[in-house]
Formats: sequence, C-alpha cells, structure tokens
Amino acid sequence: LHDALPISMPLLLLLASPSLAATLTVGSSGTYSTIQSAVNNASSGDTITIAAGTYNEDVDTKGKNLKLVGAGSNKVTINASGNDSAVTVDQGETVTLSGVTLTGSDQGINVVGSTLTASDLDIYGMTGDSAGGGFLLSDGANVTVSSSLVRGIKVGNSAYGGAVFASDSSASFTDCVFKNNESYQGRSEERRVGKECRSR
Repeated sequence: LHDALPISMPLLLLLASPSLAATLTVGSSGTYSTIQSAVNNASSGDTITIAAGTYNEDVDTKGKNLKLVGAGSNKVTINASGNDSAVTVDQGETVTLSGVTLTGSDQGINVVGSTLTASDLDIYGMTGDSAGGGFLLSDGANVTVSSSLVRGIKVGNSAYGGAVFASDSSASFTDCVFKNNESYQGRSEERRVGKECRSR
C-alpha cells in the first residue's frame, strides 16, 4: 500500500486540476479560417483572436463565455450578408467583443438576456425591417459599449431604433458616435457624442 502512494497522489492532483483557458486564432495563418468554427470549438473562458481580413459569416456565441478580440475595426470586417444579425449573444453568456467592423445584415448585434462588453466597433450599412439596426437588446440584456461607431443604419417596416433599441435591458455607451441612422418610427438614435449616453 505504501509503495502505491507516490503514484496515486500525482494522479489525483492531475484529475483535480482545473482546465486552463485557451487562445484560439482565426485568419489565414491561424488555426481556424472562420470565427464561427473557432467559437464552435471553444470552451467558456477561452479567447478568440481574429486576424485582419474580411469574414463572410455571422457569429453566434452559443451560450459560451468568450472574448472575441479583433485586430482592429479598421482591419477586421464581419460581412454577414443575408443574415438577421452579424453577432448573436442570446443564451445567458458573458461575452467581450472588440476590434471589428460589422456590416451586411439586418442588425449589428442581438443580445438577449446576456452580458456584452464591446469596444472599437464600427457598425454600418445595416438595412432591415426589425428594430435596433445597430444593437437590439432584450430580456434583461446588460451591454456596455465604448469607443465605437454606429452609422448609416436604415430600419423600416414601422420599426423603432436605427442605432439602438433596448427592451427591459441595461445599456451604457461611452465615447461612441451615432450618425446618419434612420428608423421608420420614433427616434433613430440619441445623437450624442460625448463621455456617456445611456439608452432610455
């Protein structure tokens, strides 16, 4: 029994060790060619880095707590042509998103009952018939956005909120610019550029 002790103790320690967060890379020289494939293979707590380039896809974080870090909004574009939202965060997860441009869909980011912290985003050219062409927030979403641009959004079909539409949610925008956004009804945007503007 005493002879087996040195073998069993390291084994128990190994089994008890928590898994370490990983960094997954997306891009021509990365492990994954699409952002969604990296998300599909990631675990909660992981970081996904996105190299410069245009990615013709939409992204769903699928209930995972992730950090998505782009090389910069002037370098990374997610073109979600034909999809409802460029980025969807809707299963109670906590997500950080930075350094990307979003375009080509009905909505930029759809957050439902989840937490999103975002920075260095450029959301432009969304055209659709749903509320919240830039950000659609609902069911207790908690969103904090800084140093970002929402521009050239056109929302039709009697919908509200060209830049942002928030329902039963909390949102804070700091050092953000909303410009040239249109909605069929109501305010298309708060039209504030400054230290802080909060959704109403």
